[in-house]
Amino acid sequence: MDAAGLDFQSIFRLLRTGSAPSLSSEELASRISSCVVQTENTLAASVTHTDVMCLCLTLVETIINRLTAQSLPQDVAIFYEDVTRRLFGEMNLMAKLVSLLSCQDRLVSHLSAKCTSVYVISDICINGGSSSIWRHACAEVFQKSTASSELDSCLWSLTAVLKGVLRAEKCQNKSDVLMKFLSGLDASITDLHNNLLTQDPHKRELMNLSKTMCEFFDLLEVLSAARLRYGVCSSVQRVIFVESQALLHVMRADVEYFVKKRALLLLKRSLLRRAGDDWALGEVSPRHMKITA
Repeated sequence: MDAAGLDFQSIFRLLRTGSAPSLSSEELASRISSCVVQTENTLAASVTHTDVMCLCLTLVETIINRLTAQSLPQDVAIFYEDVTRRLFGEMNLMAKLVSLLSCQDRLVSHLSAKCTSVYVISDICINGGSSSIWRHACAEVFQKSTASSELDSCLWSLTAVLKGVLRAEKCQNKSDVLMKFLSGLDASITDLHNNLLTQDPHKRELMNLSKTMCEFFDLLEVLSAARLRYGVCSSVQRVIFVESQALLHVMRADVEYFVKKRALLLLKRSLLRRAGDDWALGEVSPRHMKITA
């Protein structure tokens, strides 16, 4: 690893011990921003650059997590808050992270999705906002419904954000927040559902979509959990119930066993109104337990 990588390793160690580096917040933000960049040949030509970028992405994720958990001394927290504000403000790091979702290196793509998700969760819970750049990118990818690392990363990222908001203790008015948040994504998620599940499975090449389908089933379960706990409704939730046979069609499709098992688990939890039982916090509200005939 080159000198830049060693510098970031030192900063990472300082962060873990609750300390700030000697350089200014502006300089640290600038170094991170210049490292997190994708060109057509950079990742293929330089393994070292890829390693350093992965370290940068993990560093940003850790900074946001430590700030959210309020586990840093006040002066150190102020330093890293300024770093984060510069990164996602004037340096437009979110646009760079979104571009990395399509990276062919799946590790870089996934780390970018993790970094994006923790920031969006923090922004929603603290400021009541969300990244329009990220949401627009996810909506476009869902509408295309083309198997890719970008689709998998967007699905994972959206699922992680929804889980984070559902589990957040400091997020107020979750029902309103989630309704507003999903309003711009509802149609594209429904399109993805129709493209993946409602077409004749024998006419689709689903074997290459195994990871995508499992990621999508995870998202559908999170949406069902949001409906059960906070009454957050969306078009795709209604589609799940009206066209539940689409999940059964997966059993006849040429997909791996674990995909079929995940589809059955989603159908079972949806019908029994137990979505999110293994990760969600809090009890299901009695007013959402009524099953309409």
